[in-house]
Amino acid sequence: MGLLFGVGTMLVALVFVVRLVPKLFGLALWLGSAGASAGAAFFLIYLYAKGSF
Repeated sequence: MGLLFGVGTMLVALVFVVRLVPKLFGLALWLGSAGASAGAAFFLIYLYAKGSF
């Protein structure tokens, strides 16, 4: 019974993820390269602040 419940939970999670992925993909496209460059800049600032440069 536990196995059946586990499989059912996995299927529900899978459906949830599959329905969520296009939204996340659209959001990623919408944010686009601006978000990527901002993230890179923040990462470089973080490294610089840590003294890794």
